[in-house]
Amino acid sequence: MCLGAFFSMKLPVKPRNRKNSRCNLLFAWNLRGDGLDQHYRAAESHPSEDRKFRLNQIFRQFFSDGQLVFDIGANDGQFSEKLLNWGARVVAVEPQAMCVEQMKARIGGHRALFIENCAVGATEGSVEMFIASTGSQISSGSRDWIDSVKNTGRFEGTDWTQSITVPMTSLDALIARHGQPVFCKIDVEGFEPDVLSGLSQAISTISFEYTPEHAGAVASCVRKIATLGSYRFNFAGHGWETMYWPEWLKPEESILALKAPEDEELRKGGDVYARRD
Repeated sequence: MCLGAFFSMKLPVKPRNRKNSRCNLLFAWNLRGDGLDQHYRAAESHPSEDRKFRLNQIFRQFFSDGQLVFDIGANDGQFSEKLLNWGARVVAVEPQAMCVEQMKARIGGHRALFIENCAVGATEGSVEMFIASTGSQISSGSRDWIDSVKNTGRFEGTDWTQSITVPMTSLDALIARHGQPVFCKIDVEGFEPDVLSGLSQAISTISFEYTPEHAGAVASCVRKIATLGSYRFNFAGHGWETMYWPEWLKPEESILALKAPEDEELRKGGDVYARRD
């Protein structure tokens, strides 16, 4: 981008303080962000009907009863369970065998669920996955992401010294097998650009995890999605009940706003949402 375009870009207006509109998180690690599963652990720790309704309303805007949703990085199936309860048909994709067994125990008998025990990346094949010592939620296929969060101490006390090789498919291959989803959630600890590189067709709404110290991945994801169609972008922190910006942003506006955020709420991380116009 030329400097003239950079300085003329309209920055988003800082939103109102959202401390009163977020759930209190069940987990409280320093600057920790574990993706969309945090929404549901937060909701389950404060199970008021009003709060559950508000969380329901956020995600039900992305799909209707019976529509297909992809849960990429499903872990033990907590988010998939919510999607099923909200009426979606769900393809849950998770490479860690232990998590898949937990997911099967939780929701394996649901008729609207299909589980794929693999990673998702650019092509069909295999990939090395680095296993987190402190929990399966932060295992990753991205060395760059691991190095970034180590440098900031986001997951202090965690190491990723063990690894496994897991089978890998692509989003295009999943679509060929299961059909076109209307919403695709991607929560794979820094491997999001690799996941999106295997997508060649537009999906109505896509979410992917945002880790501030790995901001280059955000730019890569936003620009990849923008090649698939006309999209606007927004952000929600873990456990929030509303989006961060009152108006959805253009691709380059969202990249600029998330590149080096000063707002502590953004620096905690969360999820970026891409909605097709």
